[in-house]
Amino acid sequence: VKCGSVTDVVRQNCYRCPDRKHSAFKKKFGKNLDIDLAYRTLDTQKYYFNELGPYIAAKPGTSNHGWGLAIDVPESYNYSFKGKYYKWLKAHSKKYNWVHRKNLEEFRSNGTLNPYAEAWHFEYTGK
Repeated sequence: VKCGSVTDVVRQNCYRCPDRKHSAFKKKFGKNLDIDLAYRTLDTQKYYFNELGPYIAAKPGTSNHGWGLAIDVPESYNYSFKGKYYKWLKAHSKKYNWVHRKNLEEFRSNGTLNPYAEAWHFEYTGK
């Protein structure tokens, strides 16, 4: 992700260019961190909610994407729960003030599969 891109709305709220997390990711993997989605408008959130339903999309007005406080990485194998990029992000994001919330993990605390799992979603903690 480069400064001046569509993700500037997120950058202004969450981090400065160049971002330490992106730099560390690039140092580790030799490539930029891919960001699939970042800020979204209220109209876009309404569309997702109507098209995808409440199990996938947040109620319009409540999404942290609309506040510029979340990113989604691609839904690809390397960013999946088993993928090397996800595992690195999960292990290192907290030191850069980003988190992958427990309610989005692949499995619930009782060991059952979580139907709301999202390997791709990371949130800025604001610290």
